[in-house]
Amino acid sequence: MRWPDLDKVLSGLPWAVAGAVATRRYMPERATADIDVVVAVADADDARRRFEAAGYARVGDPAIGGTAWKSPDGVAVNLIEGTEPWWPAAIADAQRNSGEDGLPVLTLP
Repeated sequence: MRWPDLDKVLSGLPWAVAGAVATRRYMPERATADIDVVVAVADADDARRRFEAAGYARVGDPAIGGTAWKSPDGVAVNLIEGTEPWWPAAIADAQRNSGEDGLPVLTLP
């Protein structure tokens, strides 16, 4: 699957890939039709504004929290808002844990 260039959309904000796309960093890839992206709750409003400005369409609210989007190319993106106090550190660790496609991926801990 080819994922949208989220670096362009979220440039300057700390963010990380979670969910099925993140697991391919650690095990064989599993099929998925969406990409889960997490930001700290403090950055969520800014991230939503950036998605809107980049032409993403909000399509709902996933059960896990946050917002669901479609990229201009039709790719599903879930923006998860990390509310627990450990999220900022986890997202910071992900910046040093890139997958083969260069995306920052949550670490196993």
